[in-house]
Amino acid sequence: MPQSPGFTIRAATEDDVTRLMALIQDLAVYEKLTHEVVATEESLRGRCFGEPPTADCGSAHHER
Repeated sequence: MPQSPGFTIRAATEDDVTRLMALIQDLAVYEKLTHEVVATEESLRGRCFGEPPTADCGSAHHER
């Protein structure tokens, strides 16, 4: 995967689930759609890291 200077893009890991859930909730607040969020950390973990996974997730990090 091509990289941009100062950024790292990688596959998400189970250690990222709490942060990913927070991002989902923050986006829902911004879009005024919190009533539509049905995901939980547990369901996200199962979808992304269960056997078999049914969703893919990446993580981008900016290096300061």
